[in-house]
Amino acid sequence: MKNLVISNDIDLWSINEENILVGDWCEQGLEKFKNSYKISIIENHWKDLHKAENDLNKIESSIWTELVAFISKELNNYHKTNYTKDYWEILISSWLASYLICLFDRYETIKSIIDKYNLNDLQSKIFNYNDEDFIPEQTRDFTSNLTFQNSWSHWINFNLIKFFQIKFKETDYKKNIINPISLTEKKFNRKKKSLLNIFGFVNRILNYFFTCKLYIHEAYMPKSLKLKLLYSARSFPIIPIKYFYEKTGLKFDDKFRKKRIQIQNNSFVEFAKLMVFKNIPKSFVEDFLNNKKKIKKFGWPRNPSKVLTSTGQHYNEYFKIYIAEKKMSKCKFLISQHGGMYGTAKFITGEFFEKKICDNYLSWGWSDSSKVIPVHYLNFNLNKKYKKNLNPKGIIISATNTFNIPNRLASAPRDLNSTRKYYSNISKFIDNLDAKIQKQSNLKYLDFGRAPSIREFLNQNINFLKSKKTIIEESINYKLVIETLNSTGFLENLYFNVPSILILDESYCQIRNNALKYFDQLKIQKIIFNNPIQAARHVNDNYQDINFWWKNKDLQNARLNFCKEFVNFPDKNYLSIKNILN
Repeated sequence: MKNLVISNDIDLWSINEENILVGDWCEQGLEKFKNSYKISIIENHWKDLHKAENDLNKIESSIWTELVAFISKELNNYHKTNYTKDYWEILISSWLASYLICLFDRYETIKSIIDKYNLNDLQSKIFNYNDEDFIPEQTRDFTSNLTFQNSWSHWINFNLIKFFQIKFKETDYKKNIINPISLTEKKFNRKKKSLLNIFGFVNRILNYFFTCKLYIHEAYMPKSLKLKLLYSARSFPIIPIKYFYEKTGLKFDDKFRKKRIQIQNNSFVEFAKLMVFKNIPKSFVEDFLNNKKKIKKFGWPRNPSKVLTSTGQHYNEYFKIYIAEKKMSKCKFLISQHGGMYGTAKFITGEFFEKKICDNYLSWGWSDSSKVIPVHYLNFNLNKKYKKNLNPKGIIISATNTFNIPNRLASAPRDLNSTRKYYSNISKFIDNLDAKIQKQSNLKYLDFGRAPSIREFLNQNINFLKSKKTIIEESINYKLVIETLNSTGFLENLYFNVPSILILDESYCQIRNNALKYFDQLKIQKIIFNNPIQAARHVNDNYQDINFWWKNKDLQNARLNFCKEFVNFPDKNYLSIKNILN
């Protein structure tokens, strides 16, 4: 008999049987016990990039279509409404994209174990969590908190064990209280609520006297550009109301949450449908009508012809209802690019669903369909030149806290294996820098509190910089910027002509085919390196005169060619985007 270990806890291991771990994350922090147990670790199925690409195509086509139709029908039945699938798709897309990826990953992992071992030879120890502990209040609770939790993965895997009818034994576990799922949310206090009510009142007055044809909400652009675009469209600016989700206090609806449906087979789609009732955010079910009423208080434009956002489609539950309602009145919904991976990364689900729900997508320069309109980089400020200080020293390295428990499928480290490789690349780079350069340099680390931390991983004598400034703002104090992921920071460096290098490991930062030639041009000019050791040697060789290398004519031409395609410069008077919005 094999013991199937479905999460990270030593109480789930068996001393008498072979332990089959669903991933290397199940042994993290438990390595000291390995010699006392017989264990086998299942390699993540998406290490095969060909399978990952095929699976993602399936998720974003037939599976997506079927789940959107199923959820739309269930929500219409629950609310006694008759909204279209397009309406509900706007509301649920951000959650659904993360839900399907994370669920499919765990489904395929358990299925691969069943295919490898005899089903009758498998059993598992489980903690019987309360289903209600895993119902998110809103989208952000799910995508930015729940899916990172060991307990959520355990709960999903336990449901898969029941789905596939694997034998299990409940373990007496007194610690099965999960972390609160709303840790990331800011408190909604009375002072903030009063301020928002005042702003909303002013907006309603403005709406009464003026007609606003263009509404720009949570857009990735400076205020000066926003005002110019509104002026050009003859629209007045609405006072921006910062998004805070206010919980209603309504109880979960047991009839909906415990609903059982007839399962046709043991396919992923059937499992995903089954779990929808247990894992769909409360904001779309119990709280939906309250949230819908609340929108009126914000004073957002009543009859806009066009609405533009960059990030409102992700977590702002109120805005998603608002734009879904306005689209029913033939309002055009536009989304503008807000991240550097868009247009270049092979795997990026955010780009998929954003293009799916909008009428037009405004990119920073690239286009892959008639829906995507190339404009230019929007989050610029012409007054910012990021000119170096008189005596810049050292380099600044940009790094981020990635994942240990398998998460979203993106061209970035998504599990413990790729995270360790990512940290190792940074470590190799630092280790091969000249000692003098290393001493004068800093690493700025975006820490989300997830293990493993790069602080614990790096042994080198590198300084960690604590600063609220962005990397590009800090760059004026350093000779060179080192980016470690294909990201917004990398594009901003190129756009503002800040000397920089990207260490690009394409085993976890996969680039889409039509962007490869542009990346290859930057590799030739030694802006991009696949090998961190070679990158360090290049820094050592050019450190004394970075500008001699950076201002080379061929390098600058390659930089400009790349920028025109992926982070383009604005045209005169911003005519292209003005014409789109007018």
